Amino acid sequence: RRSSDLFEDFKYADYYITPHDTIEGVHTTRSSGQIGLTLLFTAKVSPKGKKPMNLQGVDLLVLNANGKIADMKVMLRPLTATMAVGNMMRARLLGETDAPSSKL
Repeated sequence: RRSSDLFEDFKYADYYITPHDTIEGVHTTRSSGQIGLTLLFTAKVSPKGKKPMNLQGVDLLVLNANGKIADMKVMLRPLTATMAVGNMMRARLLGETDAPSSKL
């Protein structure tokens, strides 16, 4: 199962692309030829027994010279929704059968 199965009404809202050598004076750990890609999204999460919560998130990707993902980080806000997602993922990892399962 995918962690994205936890989200309802998932939509990418915007994106930003940063080639490796475009920002003067900004230190980056990316290698030459890699591209930074930031994807902003919105979604809802519905913890068991609670009303749905809106959340905002960011996927931070580094693409290598071949366009493959070399690194990925995901950030969520607000904290209450982030904690709800963490608890739902924990329940799934522990095999709890009553963990919610909504599809994209």
